[in-house]
Amino acid sequence: LGSYRWQYSPKIPQLAVELGASLIDTAEGYGFGKVETELGKALENVSLGDTILASKVSRNHLSSKALYSAALRSRDKLKRTIDLYQIHWYDPKYRWEDIFETLAKLLEEKVIQYVGVCNCSVQMLAEAREAAYTQGIEIVSNQVAYNLEVLPYRSLLKEYCDGANIHLIGHSPLGQKKPNVNQKLPFREFLDSGVVPIPGTNSLDHLRTNMQK
Repeated sequence: LGSYRWQYSPKIPQLAVELGASLIDTAEGYGFGKVETELGKALENVSLGDTILASKVSRNHLSSKALYSAALRSRDKLKRTIDLYQIHWYDPKYRWEDIFETLAKLLEEKVIQYVGVCNCSVQMLAEAREAAYTQGIEIVSNQVAYNLEVLPYRSLLKEYCDGANIHLIGHSPLGQKKPNVNQKLPFREFLDSGVVPIPGTNSLDHLRTNMQK
């Protein structure tokens, strides 16, 4: 479940967990911070079970001090250890080595459990993995737009991620299409190929349909 355009109904993430969603994704920048806060409230008394709760740090918070503080803020808003903490957009004015040194501290202090990246090309992933290796960190995921419209352009990235045991998380899995309860959705095909789609919805009916696919 993606939360980019979530309208704060607590029933949406609660039902997603109940139906066995593999991942609920958010970011510190969504809703200028409000999405994390409201998601934390909605899930405060919910046992997530196998559902992974993921968030992202913004590109303007990638200095060592800002990254550390951002992770603590997100942890406190979500009211739990962050299962998957992702670099939302990499900014080359920051060094991957410094970023992963801070992430290693956050892992050690159990503020976060796993590390991922977003919007990374093969070259960027290779550079990030090299820096992560020096800190003993494994990058477990790369979140990118992944839908039938961009699928032809994702083959090399998917091949690299498969070889490196990096999970692809696919945001915008419907592309520009508006969801229809009766339409055939590609989510099962994506899952079967090893890609985790994270469609967003504010409709309980659409959520149930998404989970059935």
